[in-house]
Amino acid sequence: MGNHLAAKNKLKTVASKVEKALYTLKYGNKETKILDTKLYFIIYDICIRENIDFPLIKHKGNFYLDGSNPQLYCIMVKLADEYEIILDYKKLTKKFA
Repeated sequence: MGNHLAAKNKLKTVASKVEKALYTLKYGNKETKILDTKLYFIIYDICIRENIDFPLIKHKGNFYLDGSNPQLYCIMVKLADEYEIILDYKKLTKKFA
């Protein structure tokens, strides 16, 4: 059972890295928005209206992408394509213990 969990965690890590790379390739040449309180609440309202998971968390006064959300990449692409909200995926990703 231990090997199964290790493989599952490794797959999750690889998938996360691939998603981050794909997002950077697709939107890396476009101007990113600075994530401030106003944009945070705009994204929050969009997520409520569209009935999608909220992709952000606030930790010690800073905003980060919620890396534990398995739908993070899909949400980020939707925000970029439909609302032109492009965030710096690499800068805002943080793992919490």
